[in-house]
Amino acid sequence: IIKILYKRLFDKIVEHINASSAGNTRGAGADMQPGTGEVNYNSIGTLDIYGFERLHVNSFEQLCINLANERLQQFFIEEVLEAEQRTYAEERLNICKWQLPDNLPVVKSVQAVMQVLDEHSLRTVKNLVAGGDDKDLRFCEHVHRTLIKGSSPIMALKLKASRSGAGPAMHDGFQIRHYAGDVSYSTRGWIDKNNDALVPEVEALLGAGSKPLVRSMSDAQHSDAQAGERLHSVSRDYLSNLDNLLATLRESSVHYIRCFNPNQSRRPGCFDARYVLDQVIQCGTVELVRIMHHGFPHRCFLQDLRKRFTNLLPEDFDRYSDRDFVWAIMLAFEIDEGQWTLGTKRLFLKAGQLRTLENLRDVGSMASSQIIRTIRMQFARKKVRAWCSVICLMAWWPMHRRRQRRLLLVAGLHKAARVLVRLHRWLGKVREKLYGVAPTTSWAHLDLAMHQQGLTYCLPGHKLGLRAGSWLAPQVFMALNSYEEKNNYASYMQNDIDVRKVVHDDVLKMWQKNTTESVLLYTGRSLMSARLSPKAFLRPSGSVRPADIGAPGRSLEDVRQIDVCDTGRAFPAAERRWEDNIICMCQHKAEKQIFATCDAENTIMVWRWLGTELDTEKPAIKPLCCHLVPKSQTIFHMTFVSDVPQRIADKNGFVMITLSAEANRHWFNLTIWSFYQVFSQIECIETVGVYADLLPSLRKTGVQISFFTTSHTDRILVIGGRGLLQFWAIQESAEGRLSLSLIEDMAQSYGPHIKQNSMASCLCLPPPTKVHRSPGILDWIVIGDCKGTLYGFRFDMKDNGSIVVNEGGSGRFRSNSHTEGVPIKKLVAIYGSSPFDHHRAVQNKGV
Repeated sequence: IIKILYKRLFDKIVEHINASSAGNTRGAGADMQPGTGEVNYNSIGTLDIYGFERLHVNSFEQLCINLANERLQQFFIEEVLEAEQRTYAEERLNICKWQLPDNLPVVKSVQAVMQVLDEHSLRTVKNLVAGGDDKDLRFCEHVHRTLIKGSSPIMALKLKASRSGAGPAMHDGFQIRHYAGDVSYSTRGWIDKNNDALVPEVEALLGAGSKPLVRSMSDAQHSDAQAGERLHSVSRDYLSNLDNLLATLRESSVHYIRCFNPNQSRRPGCFDARYVLDQVIQCGTVELVRIMHHGFPHRCFLQDLRKRFTNLLPEDFDRYSDRDFVWAIMLAFEIDEGQWTLGTKRLFLKAGQLRTLENLRDVGSMASSQIIRTIRMQFARKKVRAWCSVICLMAWWPMHRRRQRRLLLVAGLHKAARVLVRLHRWLGKVREKLYGVAPTTSWAHLDLAMHQQGLTYCLPGHKLGLRAGSWLAPQVFMALNSYEEKNNYASYMQNDIDVRKVVHDDVLKMWQKNTTESVLLYTGRSLMSARLSPKAFLRPSGSVRPADIGAPGRSLEDVRQIDVCDTGRAFPAAERRWEDNIICMCQHKAEKQIFATCDAENTIMVWRWLGTELDTEKPAIKPLCCHLVPKSQTIFHMTFVSDVPQRIADKNGFVMITLSAEANRHWFNLTIWSFYQVFSQIECIETVGVYADLLPSLRKTGVQISFFTTSHTDRILVIGGRGLLQFWAIQESAEGRLSLSLIEDMAQSYGPHIKQNSMASCLCLPPPTKVHRSPGILDWIVIGDCKGTLYGFRFDMKDNGSIVVNEGGSGRFRSNSHTEGVPIKKLVAIYGSSPFDHHRAVQNKGV
């Protein structure tokens, strides 16, 4: 209370002194401004500010004092040093610029600290601070968190080791880089110091005082307005007073007296040269001295000089301009040209030169006739040079305009030509990418050229139906029923087999007995599921007793229909609630629980099979990602690529290849997609075509694609159907980008054997054992056609990474036990004749 009363009394005394000083000017010489009642008068003021303070412990008071020094130092730089350089620039004087100090970052940083302080002070007044929290500590932490950055003038405290442990902690304060040096501030007690508001009861007590002076010190007006928060910010008032002070200084003609402290110890008769030099450098005095030394401290308007010194030259010089007149005076009296220079409106002089001119005027000096003649000759030569310059400029200007116009036209033509060439190149690449051959000027010629190259399905003007094999034949998939798996041993058996450890036969057999699998049947429109029980196929063997196996029972049970596109639940098949619109479906090779479906709305969804249980409310599938393909395309086949680049695997993405066709196009598109949880992107697009000699039959039956899959190593894509068998290499660049390139078109190599038949089935196997040690072998693929013929193709990898068909190890099987003329609809790999052979292979090879 005493501190605030002292402050208010001091403010009232200052207010009375100012009012008294203004009142004395109401006599003679004071002008009353009409309509306002205010008096305009001239005054002389003295501003004596605190010196820069850097004590052993610096608090809120030192921050306010140093902020005032920073603001006044910035004002000095802007109004004196920068104004001097601006004057030289306005007068078109070629005087070099100097790098001036900038205090603005420090000023803004201190103002930001005070804003944070006001925020925490208001929170304290409104009781928004927890009881156990240290309000000053929270304020300092906020400053550290928001204002201490890379090159900010605000820094963390420099901690010093102390055996007693009594030194400051990290959040006990901060450090500010002022123009006079770094100062460390302690924030202890700042929240209380920033609020000088009294509680309403004390304000009311002052307002009820018996003395007029006591009543005048009551702030009842603000007390009523701020009864809810009771915050009177000291920092906000201080910043406002600083702004008013600087506004007053900008309206005044300011003169400066610089005071320097001779030593830090405050001893008389002691001059610390280094300490004084630091003050001289930091306060901008060096820049001021440099500007005054290299510049011209005295300047006079040319018009005023002409009026004052008009008698120093003959009367005929009155016809010259002000600038030429002043220039003639300086030449007539032979004043050193290094001591003066002419601007556009002012004459700039070194120190002492203005006194020289005044002395010449006082003694009535006149220039000699010889000097006057010389000056007139210089003016004449100057005019002749100006005329010559004007004539040369007028002769040069039209040629320059024509040359610039020609250069602009040539540059525009070059730019347009470059754009046109780039567009043509881009358009050719896009068309070649889409259609397989660069098109000509019209669509008819394009179709004819593509037909001649064997890239279209029909001649120009004809339409051909596109039909995929998956619409004709159902597909069967196998996946574990996760709901009935007692533990994760099945996933371990599939993915994490370690070939160095032997798995006991009994363990494998018991696991096989207790584990059920789901059989997923894709009918061409809907997805059905059934639970496969292995007990019907197991026979007692070894140490496994018949009682352990149990009764055989039925092999397929619990038939369900899966709602893939909506709820993801499995409903009893007898209900037949709906008819799904699934176009195609595929299964991940490595992760057998992962599937992908595409519906009639062109929505590709990747999902995980969870299994079925008695409770139909539990979901049977778990969606992983979803992507909508443009409706201008029709998806016919999909297949996963299990060996994905590292950049996609790091984001838990999937890679899929689709076979699709666009509307009004007679060719297929091969597209490599990378699917992520929230987005997808296209890696590569290639086109697939058939041949003209098949067109008569294809117009009747349509194009049939029987299989669309990847090889055992996921390095080869196999496409087969009616008159079509192609192998494509799946390649990965050094940047991890995936692409497709045609390895071999077997319809070209084997001629009528493939062109006139339909490829019905495909089986991708590891290389045969007898050639497994052959260097470079990559994959072995078996193909069955509609006439019962089997083909085998061996693929080798060259040293440069390219994949080729080994012609010596490929072709039709010589011995084939399949009935001739009967289509080979399905090829299935087996491991042996007993139910346990598969697990024995797992033991031996980890396959």
